[in-house]
Amino acid sequence: MRKLKEKWGIHSNFQLVIIFIVFAITGSSSVYVAKPFLQFINLDRSHFGEDFFFGGLGYYLLRI
Repeated sequence: MRKLKEKWGIHSNFQLVIIFIVFAITGSSSVYVAKPFLQFINLDRSHFGEDFFFGGLGYYLLRI
């Protein structure tokens, strides 16, 4: 933790906790918003085919 605090220029563990909470909220909200957005532009898993690399992986990378 000491290296992270030095790298980010913070001084207390409370500041570090706040940063982790913000990362968690933004990450969770982006996943929450991705599904309705992909439905809005009419893009779902079936458009990517059955191939794992270009199909499943491509869809989930786009979704994230």
